[in-house]
Amino acid sequence: VDLYNSYKMVVVPEELHGMPGISFAEAMMCGCLYIGLDDAMYTGLGMNPGEHYLTYNGSYDDLIRVISTAIQNQDYSKKIAQEGYQFARQNFSEISVSSKLMQLLERC
Repeated sequence: VDLYNSYKMVVVPEELHGMPGISFAEAMMCGCLYIGLDDAMYTGLGMNPGEHYLTYNGSYDDLIRVISTAIQNQDYSKKIAQEGYQFARQNFSEISVSSKLMQLLERC
């Protein structure tokens, strides 16, 4: 957490099986601007590109473009980081995740 608290933006590599890297939520909860692949793995979690995080197409060149744009547009980047922080706190906290798990288990 201390490391994430010292950063403004973070890229966490996605898992090979099509899931976000586990540290993405922790980084967002520390207020970092998250940059992830433009992929349904994030929208399936309820995250909206350009609102909760920034996307890139997976190429090095596009990642550099997105990072450069984020650096040049600090107000926009801070707004997305703040929206991502709020989303992560509401949806990825221990209480939220355990509550959703219990609801799913009760339906079974």
